[in-house]
Amino acid sequence: MTTESPATGVVPPRPRSRGVYLLPNLFTTAVLFSGFYAIVAATDGNFDRAGMAIFIAMVCDGLDGRIARWTNTQSDFGAQFDSLSDMVAFGLAPAVVAYQWGVARIAEYGFLWGRLGWIATFFYAACVAIRLARFNTKVDTADKRFFEGLPSPSGAAVLAGFVWMLESLQREGLRDLILAFAVALIAGSLMVSRFRYLSGKDLDPRMRIPVAFTVLVPLGFVLVGSSPPEMLFALFAVYASSGPLWWAWRRLRRGRRTRPKREAERMVDARQAAYLQALGVDVYVPRSSPPWQDEGGGEQRGRGAGGGGAGGRAGGALARTDEKALHPDIAANLGWDELRAAVAGCQLCDLHATRTQTVFGVGNRQARWMFIGEAPGAEEDRQGEPFVGRAGQLLTSMIRALGLRREDVFIANVLKCRPPDNRDPKPGEVARCRRYLERQVALVNPTLVIAVGRIAAQNLLATETPIAKLRGKVHSFGAQAWPVVVTYHPAYLLRSPGEKRKSWQDLLHARQLFGRLEQESACGGRA
Repeated sequence: MTTESPATGVVPPRPRSRGVYLLPNLFTTAVLFSGFYAIVAATDGNFDRAGMAIFIAMVCDGLDGRIARWTNTQSDFGAQFDSLSDMVAFGLAPAVVAYQWGVARIAEYGFLWGRLGWIATFFYAACVAIRLARFNTKVDTADKRFFEGLPSPSGAAVLAGFVWMLESLQREGLRDLILAFAVALIAGSLMVSRFRYLSGKDLDPRMRIPVAFTVLVPLGFVLVGSSPPEMLFALFAVYASSGPLWWAWRRLRRGRRTRPKREAERMVDARQAAYLQALGVDVYVPRSSPPWQDEGGGEQRGRGAGGGGAGGRAGGALARTDEKALHPDIAANLGWDELRAAVAGCQLCDLHATRTQTVFGVGNRQARWMFIGEAPGAEEDRQGEPFVGRAGQLLTSMIRALGLRREDVFIANVLKCRPPDNRDPKPGEVARCRRYLERQVALVNPTLVIAVGRIAAQNLLATETPIAKLRGKVHSFGAQAWPVVVTYHPAYLLRSPGEKRKSWQDLLHARQLFGRLEQESACGGRA
């Protein structure tokens, strides 16, 4: 019997038949074959062919994912097959090529040099494995515009291109051999780093460009064709350097932007303190840490030249108000308007310095369904509303599939401020925002909470269990143990349409649970 979604125009996906998609997996197989051929060619001493094979694997790897997305033939099998093929083509193959090319020669200069050579190549291969594993675990939440760490195909291009270039130039001295293994160490380190690299996945292939720019395409082919080893290595070396350089530039720009502001604040504070002292008003010093972390428990303030007076009493009231706002239990007594104001003025973590505005939440304040995501993105930060854009549209479709409108539910996030560069929320940030979220849930008092995405689910439930194991179960959140059901994030479903079937199963499970809970509530089983 097939369960249909409510009359909202959303039809549940049909179960897919057994088998694998041919077209994208043909290109993935070509990646695997190219990597294997590079290993065989390096073993035979044909390092130029080995380098070319690795670059061919890069081209095929760039095509298989795009073809799968364009033809809607994405699958779990294809994702796993692609990851294993990448390990061979961009992990083992470049390491073996560098080892075969360098270790046999560097060993002539002493046993120690030979040992350092194979340690460097193994380090590179291990970094590729770690890079791929990290990518697979964050694929449902990562910002598709950027890669976290140097992509493994680019790392392979840097190492294989450098060896290919030295082979074509017939450079075999000790200095060049050491440089080759240094490149292996640097490429491996960049892959496991947290530097951000442009992915190019958000580029629209239908985008129009000026006609003059079309000249750059044949010019690029001419430059690469004139000397493939040198030009390809230079191209990917520039890309590999872009991550650290971009990080350094952003740090420098941030420092220039905040330094004048801090200096101005210090000048204003000093001038205000002088005025207050001249008037004989107590000067209260802010606590360096929240009151509940102050072991001394005493009142921290500095006295001015005169007595307290009315001004001193006013200052004391302000100080007590600030302490009250920072206390972890204060949110439990706030109403909707007070809670929104407290969130808008929150400065408990560093995110207040980089946000455009807070994203409080939106929807029916007496909703029976509540959806909780992870953190605002760039568009949410601009608009001040959670789940906008394509991911928000898909969430709206999921809500309609439950027979509801977006206005019927309440939508919020674990974090009220956008983390810089859409990084994952830090535990301290989540802990400081948790009081606001718990109060929101208490004010709404929903029948059921839907945790949307891995980060939201793990932070709500205080667990590190993978989302695949959290799905299909009933969890609880907060002091009143509100029931929680976990499903995938809409952004992940947009990147992996094949997972929509599982998300539909989660919605069916949630709808059945909601009906049972409402029935129990009507019978007095739930307050």
